[in-house]
Amino acid sequence: VSGPAGLLAVVPTMLGFHQSNSLVLMCLSGDRRRVGPVARVDLPPGHDRPLAARLASHALNYADEVVVISYQERRRRPPLLDDLLGALARARVDVMDAMVVRGGMARPALNAAMERAHPGVPVPDSDDPQVTALTAAGALAGRGVLADREQLRRSIAGPSGHRLRIAERW
Repeated sequence: VSGPAGLLAVVPTMLGFHQSNSLVLMCLSGDRRRVGPVARVDLPPGHDRPLAARLASHALNYADEVVVISYQERRRRPPLLDDLLGALARARVDVMDAMVVRGGMARPALNAAMERAHPGVPVPDSDDPQVTALTAAGALAGRGVLADREQLRRSIAGPSGHRLRIAERW
């Protein structure tokens, strides 16, 4: 992948579903900035400095630099984003990019002023060449991208109703 659009394109493929109200930390390593472990958490309603510290510790263990992406529906900048950027700075983890995704647009978000000033760029959709390539690679590997977290939950849930009663008999 290349550029911010490529980073945004790879998140659903790596996590298996499209994000909302989430903060994603992508670990990059080496000269070619290979994507390594990706951490995803729900956005809490307020500050969560212990969570930010755990994510920064994760980055110290697995990354030469990171990308932070906040997927949100509300206009208000999530406090966890600033908590994490501060924790990463204190841990001396380089932040290659930080973005806020809202309403189908991505804005740089290393600080609140930058986020407010930028008009945003569209998040890549299914017609984007990088999304197409990632979708094809995922299909060859037997993986797909689900619409949201609830669809993911349902896809791994056990049987219910009549099927549950049949399973319980076995």
